[in-house]
Amino acid sequence: MKKITYSMLISLLLFSSTLFAQNKPIKNVWSLETCINYALENNLQLKKQSVNNEISELDYKQSRYNLLPSLNTNISRNYNFGDKFNVYTSNYEQGTTINDNFSLGSSITLFNGFRQLNTIKQNKLNMLASQSEFQTIKDNITIEISVAYLDILYSQEINKVAKEQYQSILQQHSRIKKLVDAEQLAYTNLLDIKAQVAKEELNIITTQNNLDLSYFTLYQALNLPESDTFEIEIPKVEIPDNPILIYKLDEIISYALENRAEVQTAEYKLQSSEKEILIAGSRRYPTVALSGYLTSSYSSSYETFDSTGSIQYLGTTPTMYVTESGQPIYMQNYIYPTNSVPYQEQITDNIYKYIGVSLNIPIFNKNIVNTNVKKAKLSVISNKYELETTKDIISKTVKQAYFDAEAALKKYLSSKKYVEALTLSFNNTERKYQLSTINTVDYNIAKTDLIKAKSELIQAKYNYIFKIMVLDFYMGNS
Repeated sequence: MKKITYSMLISLLLFSSTLFAQNKPIKNVWSLETCINYALENNLQLKKQSVNNEISELDYKQSRYNLLPSLNTNISRNYNFGDKFNVYTSNYEQGTTINDNFSLGSSITLFNGFRQLNTIKQNKLNMLASQSEFQTIKDNITIEISVAYLDILYSQEINKVAKEQYQSILQQHSRIKKLVDAEQLAYTNLLDIKAQVAKEELNIITTQNNLDLSYFTLYQALNLPESDTFEIEIPKVEIPDNPILIYKLDEIISYALENRAEVQTAEYKLQSSEKEILIAGSRRYPTVALSGYLTSSYSSSYETFDSTGSIQYLGTTPTMYVTESGQPIYMQNYIYPTNSVPYQEQITDNIYKYIGVSLNIPIFNKNIVNTNVKKAKLSVISNKYELETTKDIISKTVKQAYFDAEAALKKYLSSKKYVEALTLSFNNTERKYQLSTINTVDYNIAKTDLIKAKSELIQAKYNYIFKIMVLDFYMGNS
């Protein structure tokens, strides 16, 4: 029976993992643009701010409608059960009375210290501030997704380097085993290379875990219900041979201070608070309003005397009153002929019109107006500080991003030169190792240095890409 060697076992495991990978279901591939669009469509904070935008827009529209006159109508019907007073007989009679009332009223404010006009301007500024906050959230989401995406690209390359190193160490293992079997090398060399193989296997697991964690971070940022949903598209990330920073620091700061959504939000809030001073102060002025009303009514008990009819005498009945001597006082009873007034006639006859102008002059209202004006002025001062703070933060952030980009560029160029030099040195070391002029320890040290240098170069590359992306972000470029 043929003996299974260590290298055969490794090859079998690699073949099995490759076969397993081929049988795995093919995942969707998402580009950076796809990830960002998905995040913008499904982010809960962005949805909430979208609702706030609609509310502020409705407030703005309503403040404009408030300039229009109001127009209201009222219609009522009342049923009165019990006694009703007969004006002709001066008696109360049993029955049910129906009363209908109609009214139409309108009013409009002619002057109130320009409060309504300033409220319209303030609500428009609030609406613009809300829209700017919406843009700020979008920008932050874009940056968050981009960072997570770049981290996956970095982790993928590190994992790729680890796998390449593993394949290289397997080749060395096979070579050393042949030399040990041929008794050209000591058995300790084989033990050293086995330990190196185990180390590289652990490195693959570590880098794969980091890659999985990077994907998990992106899934979390996207608020996806399930993990392991897709794989990212690997874009062509090309850096020029002689990269330079195309932006100037003053240029970036100037553009950011004029165009960043955070600054615009702070400016809109400042202008809104300035309008609040005018709105609060408007309550010192008189309010002039114009109003008019039109009313009419109907009652089923409303009757008129019929002069063409005859009056019927019904005799006398004692009343509740008596004379001084105690004799009852009698009342003569008659039935008078009456006619019910038609519904339309009552409505026409009972029309009542009213138009008037009211003037409300504030004299003293517990010092509320002065207090509100002072509070509004303090709010303006607070918003000025907020605007200056926002500008200061952006300036510092841009400066830091610019200096970070400069440092990242320098580190990338330095790492690139170091890898190029170390690669040449390692090639020479590898030739010596193949000729058995150096031992395994020295070779592995050289190999480890090269792998470490390549990893640092990958890190420097993506760090440089991210810093440039931040500068593009502050310059308004996608």
